[in-house]
Amino acid sequence: MAEGRAEGRAEGEAQGEAKGKAEVIKNLLSLDKFSISEVAELANVTVEFVKLIEAEIAKGK
Repeated sequence: MAEGRAEGRAEGEAQGEAKGKAEVIKNLLSLDKFSISEVAELANVTVEFVKLIEAEIAKGK
């Protein structure tokens, strides 16, 4: 049972971290000062993740 809780906690922390990074990426993209690769480097994520967030912004999410 403790193993399941630890696994759930780790998953929740990963989701929270991704959500936080998504907000940072949205803020950096809104500045229109950085390329996608620069945003990825600054946020310490992949270029693909930045493109995913950019697509969500374009869809209005």
